[in-house]
Amino acid sequence: RQLRRKGANQLHQHAVELPNGNTRVGRLEITKSVLGYGSGGTVVFDGILDSRKVAVKRMLKQLVDLAQQEIKMLIDSDEHPNIVRCFALEEDGEFLYLALERCDMSLNDAMEALRYQKDKEIVEAGGDGQPVELDEHRVARDIAEGVNAVHTRGIVHRDLKPHNVLLNASGRAKLSLRYRLKVLGT
Repeated sequence: RQLRRKGANQLHQHAVELPNGNTRVGRLEITKSVLGYGSGGTVVFDGILDSRKVAVKRMLKQLVDLAQQEIKMLIDSDEHPNIVRCFALEEDGEFLYLALERCDMSLNDAMEALRYQKDKEIVEAGGDGQPVELDEHRVARDIAEGVNAVHTRGIVHRDLKPHNVLLNASGRAKLSLRYRLKVLGT
């Protein structure tokens, strides 16, 4: 599977403001709801791709060279159950947009919620209020399997922390890959 990126000789798409206040770039509809912030001006928004809820990672075009490694890793790791999937890539004149699998919360958010709800085994997810069951052994195993999948491809994550481990509605942990990845031997 390949994500298509416009060539340098093609005109870039323009972001279009929609009547509902959202923005459209190519097939992506990007809401104003911010899910998180990353380094270098990266912002993650709630979004929709072909009627599917996604997380939209918006990166400055200047970071495209750094992001190429992340994009390649996402493509290579597509379908691995413990790595966040990438569905599409769009760009306009200013930004690059990755449509990523939408998870319910980060492991950090779950740990914070558990600090306040020590007696409960279920944490309410931030987005739609659906419960996320936390099984510490499963989460640890999922993280280890995701790290192993990355390492098998000769890549070191270099930013593994609870903020970069995401949980879906079934409680599966998935690694969120960043452009801080390091390919061994380079």
